[in-house]
Amino acid sequence: MEGNRIGRIILGSISTLLLIAGFIFGITALLATKRHGRAGILGKALAGTLINGFFVLGMFTLVPWVMTHHTDRLTIHRMNTFNKDGVEFLYYPAWEIKETPADGTNAPLIAINGPYDSAVVLEFFPPSNEETLEQDANQMAFEKKAFFEQQVKDSSVDSTMESVVGKVGGIACAGFQSYFTVYTANAVLSYSSYYFMLSDSKHKILISTVAANDHGKVVNPGIKLILDSLRIEGMAPADQVSQGMADANAGNGGGPASLNVKMIVYKPKDACALIGNKTVMAGDVIEGFKIIAIDKDSITVQSPAGVEKELRLGDVLK
Repeated sequence: MEGNRIGRIILGSISTLLLIAGFIFGITALLATKRHGRAGILGKALAGTLINGFFVLGMFTLVPWVMTHHTDRLTIHRMNTFNKDGVEFLYYPAWEIKETPADGTNAPLIAINGPYDSAVVLEFFPPSNEETLEQDANQMAFEKKAFFEQQVKDSSVDSTMESVVGKVGGIACAGFQSYFTVYTANAVLSYSSYYFMLSDSKHKILISTVAANDHGKVVNPGIKLILDSLRIEGMAPADQVSQGMADANAGNGGGPASLNVKMIVYKPKDACALIGNKTVMAGDVIEGFKIIAIDKDSITVQSPAGVEKELRLGDVLK
């Protein structure tokens, strides 16, 4: 990789020198027409000078403009790696990492701050912490609403919260999404936040994001990169969501934990459930079982033999 980069630099330098040399030679040829006459010289010299001049002008004007205004596109494939204390993820160079150690009152956290006030925050709590994801999400949503009201003078803020299913580090997780709409005299601003909770042997990890919807095309790829690449030693979904996340070992006498009903999110139009690490909806088939219906607290499935049965949180698909 380093050799390829050096080769490109050398090739680019040679090309630049050739363009400048062609421009100089063209001017020299034009000046020589006084001595040798115009016939056979003027047209070629003029064409060569104009062509090389065009490229030289572009090199000193267009290229710096592109580098200034489209740096995000040119560097979108460049990534940095964070790897510390069993926590690893990828992030774009434009994002900045701020680590805050525990101070006796607040839990330690890692904040990855991006453009347009976007961020991904990892907050680490002891396993004994009894607060649920819903409680933490509501508390953080309240704090963000108060923050917007303080930062934007003469404004009002509306907020809503709903259950979602997402993936963090390749693991399907139940979570929450909150929406904030900030009304001012001159504009309406909107933001979205996601909240998920993971656990390992040492911590409960609260993961939250925030992004301005107007700049989603710029910031959402950065948020997705961090969440998709996140790896924490011993990471697993935390069993703390009010609507689901049953204990992986709970159920009717055991069975493969990977096929436990871990979560049910009920919405009249698009109810879904988390069975193992797969999110399913009515009509889907998993391990030969067809999902017939999803209700507020149960799932109706049809076995490969055609027998219908009802499953609740923690039950095993078998």
